[in-house]
Amino acid sequence: MFKSLDKTFEKRKKILSQSKDKNLLIREGLNFFLKNEFNEDIKGFSLLITYDPKNNSLLITAENKVLANELTIKLPKMTDFLKTRDIRLDRILIR
Repeated sequence: MFKSLDKTFEKRKKILSQSKDKNLLIREGLNFFLKNEFNEDIKGFSLLITYDPKNNSLLITAENKVLANELTIKLPKMTDFLKTRDIRLDRILIR
């Protein structure tokens, strides 16, 4: 009984560490993409990037509606950029 609990905890730790790694990769990748696309124009804006490992989806929340629209326009470039970094997402939502 204790061996199976130990295996369960090890699996859970492995899954959590993998999701943290992917979350970190996504955040770093998107920050790099945004700096390349918008240069210094992005500095004054606030973005909240949330990755949901359960649905393999990404939620980007922008406080500014114009920035959200610009991100929507650049969405194909963003998905291509993430694919080059071996990050495949099922859904990307921009608010």
